[in-house]
Amino acid sequence: MKRVSIALIILAWINLLGQRPTPAPPQQKPIVLWNVNVFPVNGRDSVLTAQAVRFDTGIITFIKPVSDVSVRDTSDAIVLYEVSGKNVYPGIIAMNTIVGLTDIDAVRPTHDFAETGQFTPEVRAIIAYNTDSRIIPTLRINGVLLAQTVPRRGIITGRSAVVQLDAWNWEDAVVKPISGMHIFYPTLYQRRGWWGSPTPPKYNKNQNKQLDDLKTFVRESYAYCKNKPEDHPNIGYEAMCPVFTGEVPLFIHVWYARDIIEALEWFAQWDSVRIVLVTGADVVRVIPEIKKHNVPLVYTGVHSLPLYEDDQPFYPSEIPAILADSGILFAITFGASWEVRNLPYVAGTAVGRGLPYLKALESITLNPAKILGIEDRYGSLEEGKSATLIVVEGDILDIPKSKVLKAFIDGRDIKLESHQTVLYERYLRKYQQQGLIK
Repeated sequence: MKRVSIALIILAWINLLGQRPTPAPPQQKPIVLWNVNVFPVNGRDSVLTAQAVRFDTGIITFIKPVSDVSVRDTSDAIVLYEVSGKNVYPGIIAMNTIVGLTDIDAVRPTHDFAETGQFTPEVRAIIAYNTDSRIIPTLRINGVLLAQTVPRRGIITGRSAVVQLDAWNWEDAVVKPISGMHIFYPTLYQRRGWWGSPTPPKYNKNQNKQLDDLKTFVRESYAYCKNKPEDHPNIGYEAMCPVFTGEVPLFIHVWYARDIIEALEWFAQWDSVRIVLVTGADVVRVIPEIKKHNVPLVYTGVHSLPLYEDDQPFYPSEIPAILADSGILFAITFGASWEVRNLPYVAGTAVGRGLPYLKALESITLNPAKILGIEDRYGSLEEGKSATLIVVEGDILDIPKSKVLKAFIDGRDIKLESHQTVLYERYLRKYQQQGLIK
């Protein structure tokens, strides 16, 4: 009991040190970013130099050259002259994460992304979303301001949500309460082991049974949705109904080329089902089939090891350039929880392997917004859209040359601090007082 008490005291002390920043209040006065370089990521413009960006009550009201700004445009606003010469980007959108559903990988009680059972379509990630997660502030510091949080474990794992990353509770955080239904397609091969030392792929001897169970569940769900019984409701089947009508997209997580083709062809029997693939490096082998079915995809493999022994080491990081050339709508994502903070640098890796710079920006801003159905508000910088943006010193896709100076979510000025930055400032002052550093 004494050991338990000491452990609880230590945990409480650590939590006290690492309290998350207080969420920012709603925007009170118009704000103008003065003389900045704007990357609108709107599919038309590359970069607009010497611009003024004004936003009020969370909405962008204009983006225009400073030479065209009148006194009337700034008289009632807070003008941020200190950002002059800096770069402004849309807030980065991370897809396929478990942000807010876990805190410590090694502590299972913090895992709210996994339900019991293979088929749990009724699960909603949003109601388990934890705004107090220590991971969330670390994402904002690198410009990630929105995320899709996804339930996992099983075959049909439930419904994801889109959240903004500065909120008091999940009701405040929600941007889209249901962004998709998720199926982790039974794969032909399975890999085990840690990222740095994976085991060789092993044949999945249970795939046929798993596929039979999946197809049976989907068929039964469709039959239920066509003729809903009034006396015997089934919440699992009920959750699948918006998928068959096309109201909710179906995210199919699938990794090998053969499995991708099988999944696309089998679900194609329902014309109204809107499929999004979540996949890795093997997708490049089935690009014609993906274009035939006209489905977007979320690519997870930029920093992955090659699937096959005869692939070049950097081959997975070259695939975004191939996808861009093919004309497929794709987003880049990376990691599940804390790793998501590195998403802009992963996109930068793809640039180094041939992906055009603006296409890389689109893959972590506008394209995710399109896939998630929130492009009318987020993903690009345009008049009438949400002022969800970041002000950056340097290139956001370049690790040693970028620093996010300010971040705004719906016009709210977000605190860019985390548990790590608080400790850094604490011990910086200590060693300065001791004269050990200047």
